[in-house]
Amino acid sequence: MIINFLKRLKALIYGISQSLKYSSINPLRFYYYHYLPISEMEDYLILVKIKHEAHLLDKCRKNNYKKGRGLDRAELLVKLIDEFNRRNIKKNLKIISWAETVLSLYEQWRNQKKQIISIDQTASCNKSNLDSIENLLSIPSIRFWKKKEIKISQIRECVKSGILASSSCNRGAFKIGILYSSNCEDELGEANNMSLFKKSPVRIFVFVNQANYSEKFASAIDTGMFVQNFLIRANSLDLSCCVCYGSEHITPSLKILRHQFSLPSTYYCYCSILMGYGTEYVEKPPRADLDSIILPAINK
Repeated sequence: MIINFLKRLKALIYGISQSLKYSSINPLRFYYYHYLPISEMEDYLILVKIKHEAHLLDKCRKNNYKKGRGLDRAELLVKLIDEFNRRNIKKNLKIISWAETVLSLYEQWRNQKKQIISIDQTASCNKSNLDSIENLLSIPSIRFWKKKEIKISQIRECVKSGILASSSCNRGAFKIGILYSSNCEDELGEANNMSLFKKSPVRIFVFVNQANYSEKFASAIDTGMFVQNFLIRANSLDLSCCVCYGSEHITPSLKILRHQFSLPSTYYCYCSILMGYGTEYVEKPPRADLDSIILPAINK
């Protein structure tokens, strides 16, 4: 009981520090709900947390073994699944099954004490079947790539598709920075951000000119729509991507990035897209049932 209290207090203090650092209530809100008693969480919040914790735990087993790594997360995931089952919720059972598989792989990783990654060296195995709209839109995040050159013409095709996306008032105030890796690794590396940034063949930075927006969230929404189009086109070119939200963690180095790409201070980098020819096979985790997402229609 005391240990849990101290963990929650530590999380709240960290949340406060992050909220002050980024002038946003979101970090504090996140860490408050993160340590809310599970019995007090609404059904859908439990489901979202199961998806989130399972995703991070799934990444854990793709890293080199380290004693105790991911253990707190695994214990939390077990409690969340137990609470979900205790409430006898009949929806979204595919997600629960997937989360249990993640737990099983994590235990296998702890026993084997080495990375567990599905690799196909012969082809980029995540290319969508373009005849199926569901497959076309279901694009997994890939964190392991071949040491193979990507042509600038391919990147231009992806950017061209990105700027075709809708943008508020047709502004689309983007600038795209391209950084080729000079030391792209042959070895697998790990699935953490530091390793990804080092080994990805190409890193795309999506900058937006904040001076073009008076609204609070419009620039972020425009970026999301740009990136989705970018990913769909990249996937059709047999390229595999992992999108990293740089809008907070990249802030300390944003001045360096602006200088590197000769951009004024009005440009803000919301995210980076790591791209290459994938060697990792990833099955897209199941999504929530539509009935859990769509609220009842209101007749006026």
